[in-house]
Amino acid sequence: MKSKLKEIGANLAALRNARNVSISTAANVAQVAPGVLQSIEDGNLDFHLQILFDLCDYYGAEVQPVLGKADLVEIR
Repeated sequence: MKSKLKEIGANLAALRNARNVSISTAANVAQVAPGVLQSIEDGNLDFHLQILFDLCDYYGAEVQPVLGKADLVEIR
């Protein structure tokens, strides 16, 4: 799971940087402290999906690409 959080965090950071949004502005959108968002982007903090949804909406991005390749589990 740690590697998945790092992938998602890196994707969020890339979106933020591509749109020239400061960490403070993005943190305000997500309703978290800038240090919390930095920890999320660094992949060091588990977080609620609502933060992901809010940031993707603000960045104008779809959620699925931010999540990366889904790990599919077959249920029998």
